[in-house]
Amino acid sequence: MAWQDSAGFSSDRVWSNEAACEWAEGYPIGNGRLGVMVLGGVRCDRHALNHDRLWRRYWRYGDRNTGADMAAYRRLCLEKRWDEAYRLMKDRIAISGEAIYVNPFVPLGDLYIRPHHRTEDRVEDYRRVLDLDRAVVEVSYRLGAVRHVRESFVSWPAGVAVTRLRADRAARTAGTVWLTRMVDGECEVVADAGLDELVLLGRFEEGLSFAAVVRLVHRGGRLTGGVRHYEQAFVPRKEEELNGFKFGFRQEKWEEGVTGVSTCVDAADEVLILTAMATEQEDADPIGRCRGILDRTPADFDLLLDQHVQDHRKLYRRVSLSLGSNRPAETPTPRLVDRVRQHGEMPPVLFEQLFNTYRYLAIACGRPAARHEPYKAPINLQGLWNEDPRPAWDCDYHLDLNIEMCYWPLGMVGLAEFFEPMVDWAWALLPQAQRAARDIYGVDGAFYSGTCDAENVGNVDDLGMLATGVNAWLGQMLWMAWRYHHDEVQLRHRIYPILREIGRFYERFLVEDDQGRLVPVPSGSPEICPADREYVTMLSVPSTFDLELIRELFENLIASTEVLDVDRHKREAWSKILDRLPMPVINEEGRLLEWLEDYEVTDPGHRHRSHCVGFCPGDRITAEDTPEYSAGVRKAIEKRHA
Repeated sequence: MAWQDSAGFSSDRVWSNEAACEWAEGYPIGNGRLGVMVLGGVRCDRHALNHDRLWRRYWRYGDRNTGADMAAYRRLCLEKRWDEAYRLMKDRIAISGEAIYVNPFVPLGDLYIRPHHRTEDRVEDYRRVLDLDRAVVEVSYRLGAVRHVRESFVSWPAGVAVTRLRADRAARTAGTVWLTRMVDGECEVVADAGLDELVLLGRFEEGLSFAAVVRLVHRGGRLTGGVRHYEQAFVPRKEEELNGFKFGFRQEKWEEGVTGVSTCVDAADEVLILTAMATEQEDADPIGRCRGILDRTPADFDLLLDQHVQDHRKLYRRVSLSLGSNRPAETPTPRLVDRVRQHGEMPPVLFEQLFNTYRYLAIACGRPAARHEPYKAPINLQGLWNEDPRPAWDCDYHLDLNIEMCYWPLGMVGLAEFFEPMVDWAWALLPQAQRAARDIYGVDGAFYSGTCDAENVGNVDDLGMLATGVNAWLGQMLWMAWRYHHDEVQLRHRIYPILREIGRFYERFLVEDDQGRLVPVPSGSPEICPADREYVTMLSVPSTFDLELIRELFENLIASTEVLDVDRHKREAWSKILDRLPMPVINEEGRLLEWLEDYEVTDPGHRHRSHCVGFCPGDRITAEDTPEYSAGVRKAIEKRHA
């Protein structure tokens, strides 16, 4: 197909001529700590609020004591008595989907802007734009003879979310601003409003507190009172067993209602809305912290915007990708994407935009905290944005692919320092990972399970116990932090100690098979289950996924000791392990196998391609150095797509 009207599509702008119909269609803005999803409605504009440290704290890691069974379990696996091995495991480990794995990342609240527009006026020239280069969302439209504009961004220098409401006619900006939170029986909420300030304080039933404070500054017109006070109490919970098997958070979805507090704007020329958010992890008085931030923030939109754009561009403009012309086009982004779906042809500029959108989102949700600021949580499954009390997969840290996908491109796009929150997180969880290694597998070292949250190594189930390569995959990301950032202090005092403990886990976890090789037992390939068994399970002979990542881990450990000039005596032992690790298998068809033996699988078209990890993000397999493996990867992917 031809792309005459979009060949010049600007790759730094995502835009639509319609407001978002649901949260997932909103435009995300953030500064690493605070996230806002802007929906851009005309009659009611929802700004969904998130804070990177707002995770529930109900669940804590609890010992399962399965390490005592590991010898019997391994014996059954080495004898390929898979169903017997699975029966032994499932008596002690939760079945997939039946455990509480981690605490969820949860929303802080919502800011609603409800303009006082005449209902008889027709909306014209609506446009909602996310400017990736400026990190600003602009919503504009015309009602009658008046053009209305809302501009929103989240400032890293100021530490606040900023929105300006204005019109091209004097005294035509009016409306109600609400600060609310979902109706949630597990969270106590108290909110109060003055004329120019809205305050919300929340506390979950486990005791975690958080707050948001909104301040309004108007030019012209006046502020008048709205709803001044709101309270939401806990709904009493029945006593339940909280061992990670039977306890479940009570609600999967929330019901939207008009709650919270508000203030009204009448006949203003423009209104500046400043929002600060905090949790008790940052300050025992989160409201006081919010007010302190707002007290230091100048009530000058142009100054805040200029500081914000300059700061954002220092990161965003480190790299660029140009595959075509860069003249703006008049075709909305959703329509361009629909054309790709319909015709199967993608213009180069849309590739540019995907590249730029990744960088933008990484900056918005993954930016490290300033040195004087509290610990920053890593990028989660939804980055920094979530509207549900029980989001999909809890917005957790999935180490079987998802979090690695967020982090492995960072160094290549000039954002190497963005690995820092992940390194700090892994360091903070190291004592738990050491406990998990002993508890689950009965060995020393450290084991980071396939699901974790901001403060916990997660629960394991009958799937997550098998693919221990997730542990080594975290090690790969830590090594990438060193490769791209070259912070030797971080390598010496954070990265290498973690890698060494992960390596110590595999030194004791690997066992000798009947061919004298060192292999991981149990083993599995994430979400890929061999067919023709009584139970559907990932349990298998050693997987390519595990072997590739374990090999890379020990190679990186040796390289670390050379950089730091430490633990020379360990290099020989690690080299001997590498010599005894089997290489992944290429079958007679020239295809890279998922395991050391070929199996038919229950879902041949599954989205995971974990056996290709040595090709990407690993670098053992290249067309130049390992052409047979490179061709094998291609055939493996073709088979998955067949």
